[in-house]
Amino acid sequence: MSFARANGDRFLEATSLLNLGAASLKEERFDEAIDWSRDAYEVSAALTARDITLVAVLNIGWAYYRLG
Repeated sequence: MSFARANGDRFLEATSLLNLGAASLKEERFDEAIDWSRDAYEVSAALTARDITLVAVLNIGWAYYRLG
């Protein structure tokens, strides 16, 4: 993600944030997953990268579900 931010690559930043959210979900760190996925959602929505936006929303929903 630091490479993406240093080079101004917003699409790479969005995918990096999404991947960090997915890794947090896998490790059952649901609060962190929500934060990473929310950031991925915001960046991808600004880019209109719909696939990333959709997966970010699904990850947020799953993390909230698992939190109870």
